Amino acid sequence: MSEDVHRMTEVWRRLDALGATITPVPPQRVRQLIDELTSLVGPMPDDYLEVLERYGGDIELDDDDVEFVAAMPSAWAVGGADGIERMHGLTSSYGRSVFEAVAAYEGRIPPGWLPIGDAAGGNQLCLRTARGARGREVDDIGAIGFWDHEAERAVDAGGRARGLTPVATSFRAFVDLLRVAGRDGMGAPEPRD
Repeated sequence: MSEDVHRMTEVWRRLDALGATITPVPPQRVRQLIDELTSLVGPMPDDYLEVLERYGGDIELDDDDVEFVAAMPSAWAVGGADGIERMHGLTSSYGRSVFEAVAAYEGRIPPGWLPIGDAAGGNQLCLRTARGARGREVDDIGAIGFWDHEAERAVDAGGRARGLTPVATSFRAFVDLLRVAGRDGMGAPEPRD
């Protein structure tokens, strides 16, 4: 098994363990939707696209208590951890596909950031795409940020995104951060002080 296939299998295994289920979408429709999304937001990392291909629709996480601990927690973090409710898929039963999220947050989330999941309090988890502010190429494609809608600003005078807290350097690294609340990784509960 190639290293890339092994890594994606680990991503899928982790998401499956958190309750993600596959929504059947015909392969030709998946390809069409991915092409439309790429045309809309620009190139995205392969690992994220492969997750969209595999799961199709909403990527609901079984447990209401799925969280992640980023190096820099958001202002909404509880005990250093932020929560995630679901990841947007190519289609949605809830009116929250990635396309609907892009439309809902257009002009609010800074350019070059794609809303990929609902976080607590109406906030979004966002993926850095190849097109940054003013159409510039960026070097942190695939990074994940936590967008706080209470602190939203498109960009500051220096072109930096406002309302975004760094979470992970890649989608794969973000998935590695996901855990059930109160557990270290996917294993035993964390020790309490």
